[in-house]
Amino acid sequence: EGTPMREVVRIITEKDMSRLPILDKEDNLIGIISEKDLMLKKEWFERFCMYDSFDAKNTMNSMVRILSNIAGRVMTKNVLTVGEEDSVCKPAKLMVEQRKNQLPVVKGKKIVGIITRKDIVALVAEETNVS
Repeated sequence: EGTPMREVVRIITEKDMSRLPILDKEDNLIGIISEKDLMLKKEWFERFCMYDSFDAKNTMNSMVRILSNIAGRVMTKNVLTVGEEDSVCKPAKLMVEQRKNQLPVVKGKKIVGIITRKDIVALVAEETNVS
């Protein structure tokens, strides 16, 4: 939660991740930061994408302000999750209804994994002898 955004961006880019779970001191899931969250930050988007002429100075100032934040100020709270005991139908339904590509899998408040659309397609293929 108190992790600097510079570190979050470094982890996301170095590990080729599209989202990073944010944990409290007891390792409970309290939020998530995704590439989409970063791109949808109004300040970043306006500076980087909305103007006809690229303004390097304002863009850099905007990025410095965002990167000087901490994860707790940028993260999405109230993360949509599934339980480790849930049927595969629950994440599949949530992904379609909520337009999510991945969902954290939790046991209580602890994250135990992430399920992706690819995981579900592979399971269906395996169960129906497609693969």
